[in-house]
Amino acid sequence: MDCVSGEGCRITQTLTERDKWHLRRARDLADEVTRLRDNLREAELQTISSPNMDGMPKGSGDGDAIARQIARRDKLQTKLRTAERALKRSRSAAEKALCGVKASMRMFCEAYFLDAAQLEEACAYARINKRTGERYSAEINKIA
Repeated sequence: MDCVSGEGCRITQTLTERDKWHLRRARDLADEVTRLRDNLREAELQTISSPNMDGMPKGSGDGDAIARQIARRDKLQTKLRTAERALKRSRSAAEKALCGVKASMRMFCEAYFLDAAQLEEACAYARINKRTGERYSAEINKIA
C-alpha cells in the first residue's frame, strides 16, 4: 500500500472527516464479517438430533427443522459474501485515505481499523505506546 508520488496520494498529513468515516466503516465491516463467520461456523456445527429408532410412534416429526437450518446457513452465507464485498471496497477507500499520513499512524490504522486488531496489538504492530494509540483512535472515532 505504499504510495508513489503522483498516484492519487495526498501531500497533506491530516485525515479529512470522509477519510475518518472510511476507517470507521472498515472497522465496523471487519467486525461484522468476523461475527458472520462465527455465526456461520456455529450454524454448520449444529446438527439435528436423530430420531429415536425404538419402533414406537412418537407423533409427527419435525421435517422442517432441516429446511430451516439449511435456509439459515444459506442466508448467513449470502450476508457474509455481501459483507466481504463491502469490506473490500471500504478497505480500498481507507487505504487511499491513509496515503500521506505519517508511518506510525498509518501502521496503527491499518492494524486497528482495517484488520480489526485489538488496541494493544495495533500499538505493538505500529511500535507506538498505548496512549498514542488511544489518541489516534479517539481522534478518528470522534464525530465532528
